[in-house]
Amino acid sequence: MQFATRMDFKHQVIYIVLMPLFFFCFSMLYNPFDILGYYVFGGFGPEFHLLMLSSIILLCIAVTRVMFWLISRTFKVTWAKYLLWCMGEIAAVSCFMSLYTTLFASGSMGYFQALADCVKSSALSLVYPYAFLMLRELVDEKSAELELKDNAGRDVLVKFRDEHQRLKLTIERNSVLYIRSDNNYLEIYYLSSGAVKQYLLRNSMKSQEENARNGGFVRCHRSCYVNPRHIKMLGKDKNGVYCAVLDTETPIEVPVSRQYYESLTKLL
Repeated sequence: MQFATRMDFKHQVIYIVLMPLFFFCFSMLYNPFDILGYYVFGGFGPEFHLLMLSSIILLCIAVTRVMFWLISRTFKVTWAKYLLWCMGEIAAVSCFMSLYTTLFASGSMGYFQALADCVKSSALSLVYPYAFLMLRELVDEKSAELELKDNAGRDVLVKFRDEHQRLKLTIERNSVLYIRSDNNYLEIYYLSSGAVKQYLLRNSMKSQEENARNGGFVRCHRSCYVNPRHIKMLGKDKNGVYCAVLDTETPIEVPVSRQYYESLTKLL
């Protein structure tokens, strides 16, 4: 199953902030596996140790989430692979937590003994925010699919505005072929009396998120939205690059990133 939810950096920051915060609050409130009684060594109270462990979680999740964001921009990520990634994050967190625990235990506890304890406490604590965020992502994904199908049954006029929010172009969504970013400009390709026309608009790719929702356009590349109603075929060009072939009189090839290929295929 394709992991087609939001991969932008803003949503990775949510993981980075929520995981250590939840761990600290959950441990203080519910004391899983008597974690408050466990961290009493080194001359510090359990609050200090929990704060340090939360900092370790923050650093680990920050590194792994930045890596995940970079990888997801290039490679296809399925839900199964994403679940394995989350399990790997918990394993990494546990390894560093056990290293900290062993150091502060002043040799009275072996690393693998501490690792077993840290796996239990971290896995139990972090499974809740992971489950909540993944459920939210699934709900958002299904909502986006339903909205796209609903838009497909209605006649929609798409409005394009420039960077100063001045209305520059209003066009039926079925006439739009694709939208491509070129530095500070957008190239809007559309059909007019059967001919392919181009409109150059000064604005950013991010500004088209609302138009994409209203018009049922789909992100197929970091610099391109495509109208799936005009996709005739999905495949690879002669160089082995994924592309969408549009149903124009002279076929047009629109680039498709690997991470968007599977989700785009499901809409056709």
